[in-house]
Amino acid sequence: MKLRNIIISSLLVGTVVLGSCGKKSEEAASQTESTEVKTVTITLSGEEDKISSTEAAPGSIGTGEESGAGTSAPGNTDTNESSTTSEDASQKKETSEDSKSGDIWSSKDRDVIFSHDFTDDIKKDISDASASSSSLTDELSRVEKVTEKYEDLFKIGEAQLELNMASGYTYMIWDEELNSLWKRFSSSADAATKERVLRDERNWIAMKEEVMIENIGRREDSGSIYPMLENSFLQNITRNRCDILASELAKITGESFTLPERDIYGTYVDNQGTGDVYSSLVLRKGWENEDEAVISLYRVGETSGTFTDKGNGELSYESNDGNVKGIIRINGWKGADFEVTEAKDSALSAGDKFDFGFVF
Repeated sequence: MKLRNIIISSLLVGTVVLGSCGKKSEEAASQTESTEVKTVTITLSGEEDKISSTEAAPGSIGTGEESGAGTSAPGNTDTNESSTTSEDASQKKETSEDSKSGDIWSSKDRDVIFSHDFTDDIKKDISDASASSSSLTDELSRVEKVTEKYEDLFKIGEAQLELNMASGYTYMIWDEELNSLWKRFSSSADAATKERVLRDERNWIAMKEEVMIENIGRREDSGSIYPMLENSFLQNITRNRCDILASELAKITGESFTLPERDIYGTYVDNQGTGDVYSSLVLRKGWENEDEAVISLYRVGETSGTFTDKGNGELSYESNDGNVKGIIRINGWKGADFEVTEAKDSALSAGDKFDFGFVF
């Protein structure tokens, strides 16, 4: 369904072309290949029951399966010497790249900055945030600080492509954190808990592109700014998903963790336990800064209008044509519902109630 796009302010974030890096060497017929795959987009591998990552084309939200890297020693008598030489070369390269990365942040040359691939820097920052945190709450706070660090790229970028690239990196931060949380959850959850959360993760991934289109419209409606809109939305919902997964992990580890209070704006879905969107409730800021609600109801149709916050999680709704009035109740991370209080010249009737139990 075609909805109006929303423009999000300075935190808009966009695509980045990130390639996967493969290194090949052929020193002997028995030597094997090793391939490294860099994360861009989260997905689930049904066979391995874990969140895996794959390279995505610019602006895409593709899914795929993780490729594992494997190595084997060359079949010759100088294995130890070759291995040592390889390790020394690797360490030298690491030192050189670390130095180069440090220089990037102090560079005044936009071309130098935006020609640098920050993927490995982000991986290291997220790994460090996790390793140095005293709690999951502290960890997510540290990841927020990492996000603020890379938001400096927006201050440097001028061309739309540069802003799109910057936004791709800030989205990647939460993509990486979600995968980090999932690995820890997956390795410690019992079978029943893992299957329940895995099902929700799969459904979330299956629905997120459709939900994104309902929020920001289609690519052809926005042109070159679309990658920023796309990745801003993906960053926000991935950030939310990190909170949900962190709360599940905390239950297992016995850690105290409180989900943050949800913003009044957001998306709620009735997916009937599947990866399909049946009905949805989108609460957002409209073109004229009004509080806007778009309610899409399965086999009924769509109604859109404005809402007024009544407090205590209740929003008073009135459609743009004045034919439908109702109450939207927000139940935090557990979902929302919409109850019709008045209806005329509509497929809806007073007393109709609709639940949206899946939170984005």
